[in-house]
Amino acid sequence: MKKSTTFFTLLFILTVFCSFTAFSRESSLIGTWEGFTFVPDVGEDKVTLVFTKIEDGMAATMTDTLGMLADTPCEDIEFEQGTLTFKFTISLDMETQTIWMTLEKEGNQMKGYWETADGEQGDIEFTKQ
Repeated sequence: MKKSTTFFTLLFILTVFCSFTAFSRESSLIGTWEGFTFVPDVGEDKVTLVFTKIEDGMAATMTDTLGMLADTPCEDIEFEQGTLTFKFTISLDMETQTIWMTLEKEGNQMKGYWETADGEQGDIEFTKQ
């Protein structure tokens, strides 16, 4: 009986620790991030990325100064070992385009790149506000 009680106590502590660790990693993203990228054939674009905590994880939206993004929801958000990945879809005239983003987080900075299915890509950097 004592061994099983000790085992379940250790299992409980480990579960709580792992949950807290995962939450603290995600919570470091919560808030507003501002950054810049260069869009081919258009020019420099200021991008705002806002993360919010929701019941089962995080949600994020993006807005930009060129008007291509207006509180556009981010999808498939994953944050593991300092690497953030997600995708979002923009509408350009009658077409839609999915863009994938990969960012490395270090403190209050995130640096990485975006890319489209047809091979366009660009660097992007964010600073937490």
